Amino acid sequence: MFFVLRLVFWLALVCLLLPGVGGDAGRHISSVEQTATDAKGFCQRNAAVCEDARATMTLVLAKLKSGAQAAQAWLDEQKRQNPELRGPVREAKIPSMDQSLPAGAPRPVVKWHDNLRATDRDIPWQEPQTASPGPRRL
Repeated sequence: MFFVLRLVFWLALVCLLLPGVGGDAGRHISSVEQTATDAKGFCQRNAAVCEDARATMTLVLAKLKSGAQAAQAWLDEQKRQNPELRGPVREAKIPSMDQSLPAGAPRPVVKWHDNLRATDRDIPWQEPQTASPGPRRL
């Protein structure tokens, strides 16, 4: 459903950006102005609908507030049951290059040639073997 709404929105936007006939632009702009003016007076003509919408929004906001309070109470209960959660929230620290790392931690490679082992350097160079001595066709 949300995909269809998004699709309609983008198609409408593309249609609005397409060039039109010269005389149509003025007519479309006046139509948009009249529609905006009509929408401003909606609550004056339909007071019951607007009052129902206000009541619905008040109810939704009250439910959201109640849900947030219940979540906060649950989090407080979890903190009370688990002592390790009582402390303040700490941010993860990432050691910098100049700080010493633990003994088992891999060391960062500073120079490009530091990542080769002695066994990697001892492999003799060999010319690649070609299948056919002639030129290759694509």
